[in-house]
Amino acid sequence: MFRFENQLIFYAALVFPFFYAVIWVINSRRRKKLLAKFGNLTLIRKMMENVSPLLRRTKGIFVGFAVFFLLIAMARPQKGTGIEEIKRKGHDIFVALDVSESMNAQDVTPNRLEKAKYEIKKFIDKLQGDRIGIIAFAGVSFVQCPLTLDYGAAKLFLDVLEIGSISETGTDISGAIEASLEAFARDSTSNSHKALVLVTDGETHDLETLDLAKQSKSEGLKIFTVGMGSGNGVPIPTFDGRGNNTGYKKDRQGNVVITKLDEMTLQEIANITGGEYFRGQNNLSFEEIYKQIQKLDAVELGTRKYSNFEERYQIPLILGLLFLVLEALIPAAIAGKRGKKLGKLYEE
Repeated sequence: MFRFENQLIFYAALVFPFFYAVIWVINSRRRKKLLAKFGNLTLIRKMMENVSPLLRRTKGIFVGFAVFFLLIAMARPQKGTGIEEIKRKGHDIFVALDVSESMNAQDVTPNRLEKAKYEIKKFIDKLQGDRIGIIAFAGVSFVQCPLTLDYGAAKLFLDVLEIGSISETGTDISGAIEASLEAFARDSTSNSHKALVLVTDGETHDLETLDLAKQSKSEGLKIFTVGMGSGNGVPIPTFDGRGNNTGYKKDRQGNVVITKLDEMTLQEIANITGGEYFRGQNNLSFEEIYKQIQKLDAVELGTRKYSNFEERYQIPLILGLLFLVLEALIPAAIAGKRGKKLGKLYEE
């Protein structure tokens, strides 16, 4: 297997000959125009007969080859020499994020949802060998990102989540728990290494939530709940398509809707499953949650295969330097010819 570590420089090397040829043509035409302005072309040609066009072109071609091979060397060509199996041990973790309208409340800076996303990204950055998945929920729930070791991809899936990602309104906490149980059943082989981080303001009226928490306990799933917001009721701001604030959400009677963190339900979910509840205010940090998850039994989550690559930049580097040396050694003029030609001109 052969590859270039720096793809951008490799692509630059591929297009370099084209640009070099264009510059060559432009400079040739410009040189002729400048010579014509300098004086009589016939006289100038006689004075420059010692300058070999062939040698001058050869020097230019060698410079082009030198730059091309140096670019190839900078692209770091590498050759695969074998396959190495890396075993990873860790935990399976789903983060269920509430994207309902109440997460727009600004009792947390800048709002509940953006603060939660920021802390989840920091949480993902701490993972070492753990698989991470993302579940989004509002009135319904769905797996936004399945369990993966690709942390960059998980953060990309997280980035696209926003208020309105799910059109159905509400806070379907039971659906989020159920979705995680189904996903774990498909992808996990052990019950001792699973965790669900449930991030929501807890405003749910679903009676199935606690029953699903008990089912989670029986299946070895620990749920860590994060209650976003303050205990005080706050209004929910509304925005137009351009992101401008248009006031606050109102009910059918025209009264401003007040959202309040429901800590009791979230605490009960955590207690039932052996997890822990955390208050998600401005000082929110998932560091303690990660420490708690690390206490769970870690299992082998599969292997990742990596090709061992050896650097092969030395060959194009040597060729590039060689062409530079050759260009420097090639003279632009034929020695001894200039004096004879000038002498003939003076005699005439």
